[in-house]
Amino acid sequence: MNRVKLVYCVNFVVVIALIIHSVKTQELCRMPNNSQGHCVPFNQCSLIKRLHERYQGNVPQHIYPYIQQLRCSRDNEAVVRLCCEHDTILRSTTEQSSVTGNNLYLNPTEDFHRQLNAAGFDILNGLRCGTDNGNRIAGGNATMLAEFPWMALIKYRGPSGDQFRCGGSLITHRYILTAAHCVNTLDPVIGVRLGEHDISTVQDCMKTGPKIKCNPPVEDFGIENIVTHPEYNKRKHVNDIALIKLDRNVEFKKHIEPICLPINVNVVQTRPEDHFLIAGWGFTERGSTSNILLKAQVTQLPVSTCSVKYSIELSETRHLCAGDDVIGSDTCSGDSGGPLIQFGPYKDKKRFIQYGVVASGRNACILNQNLPGVYTNVSNFMPWITHHIVR
Repeated sequence: MNRVKLVYCVNFVVVIALIIHSVKTQELCRMPNNSQGHCVPFNQCSLIKRLHERYQGNVPQHIYPYIQQLRCSRDNEAVVRLCCEHDTILRSTTEQSSVTGNNLYLNPTEDFHRQLNAAGFDILNGLRCGTDNGNRIAGGNATMLAEFPWMALIKYRGPSGDQFRCGGSLITHRYILTAAHCVNTLDPVIGVRLGEHDISTVQDCMKTGPKIKCNPPVEDFGIENIVTHPEYNKRKHVNDIALIKLDRNVEFKKHIEPICLPINVNVVQTRPEDHFLIAGWGFTERGSTSNILLKAQVTQLPVSTCSVKYSIELSETRHLCAGDDVIGSDTCSGDSGGPLIQFGPYKDKKRFIQYGVVASGRNACILNQNLPGVYTNVSNFMPWITHHIVR
């Protein structure tokens, strides 16, 4: 892509240098979605290249203000710099990443608890999480009120208005766990909703026998910060995990409670053919498939199964693969960024524990294809999670 086309693509660029030197030390900056990025020359940010290729040089007008918000260079600089996500910076083959891999992944050969941040572990260990509200219905895929009180909806500001497009899970009083691809978007993430059941109604009510029960109102939160895994790579389908810090603490209620995470060594590893539950409104990039929160049961499959199905290289430690080859249940019933959960022993009790984050697998919601879902393996990222939830 030559420099003339770049100027055509980004019309706010007035003057550019004839030669752009690579910066060795990159300034930290804030993106419009509050996530941290690096301030780099615009031709090192693959976002510009993707926009140019996607729209063949005719970038829509509604995207210009977003690109303008990314500008982090000073007025007197000859080179326009943009605030770019870590994973979207185009580096030369000889340039070394400034991000280290220390304490980002679980090392199965080392002591589990020593790898976790002690303060982060204390936060998770002190929570009343993953409780069973005792209102599950056998069969079917419609959920009851407050059946999965940790479910979160992520809101975006798009050209046609505010929209929910991804899911997530409440894991502490302040943090939402989701997928990195859900926050690494052109349209900025502007909020999170908790306590939702039916997105088409103002108040969620359900008739149980002669009585009508209703949930308390949903609660909407702003965003203080977004942390994407520093080694997330969309093209390689690795490290698709992120944390959203809410603008205030969450007050736990019956319809808003956190999910448990695998913080004890006896619940870290899953077993072949384990059964899991997924839940969501079916949100993908194309919209929602249901107004009501749905659920489905899936079975753990070998990671190699997903690798073959999608022709992508997946890691046995960083990914999980789950689906149902009989009826085709998979993440078509869940949301991108939503949780893969299991009901099992947790600190001498039975609780719902989150083992995965919906990473990919929903390129098309066609159940008769029997496509399993690809999940980020939460256990592998517990060192990274416990480190960041204390901030």
